[in-house]
Amino acid sequence: MDDRAETGGRQRRAHTYDEDGVERADAACRADGGLRLLPWLSESGKPCYLRAEEGEPGVVGLFADRVEARQVVEAERVLGEARAVLGEPAAGALALRLSLTSAAGALERVLRIAESRGRRVVR
Repeated sequence: MDDRAETGGRQRRAHTYDEDGVERADAACRADGGLRLLPWLSESGKPCYLRAEEGEPGVVGLFADRVEARQVVEAERVLGEARAVLGEPAAGALALRLSLTSAAGALERVLRIAESRGRRVVR
């Protein structure tokens, strides 16, 4: 699933920092007992969080798991396409630009997943 559709095509960095350079979300995780960074952005381009509850994951948590799985599969596909373009000596500037744009978007989404999972492991 492409989170750009949910943000009107806008892509923004999913991190916010306070004056000391500390991620606000990290402080919120410590203070609130755990927030899950979700694999999509709000309509205004800000990160979305889910309060982690003990026990069974809720509907939103399960949906987020499915979105993450799709994003990882999509990243694998984009990586394969990028390698194919890079392996083609006749690839033009447009093909390279499109491939790099797709790869950058996929990397951004996979990094958000890694950050979210890393936070959950630390708890």
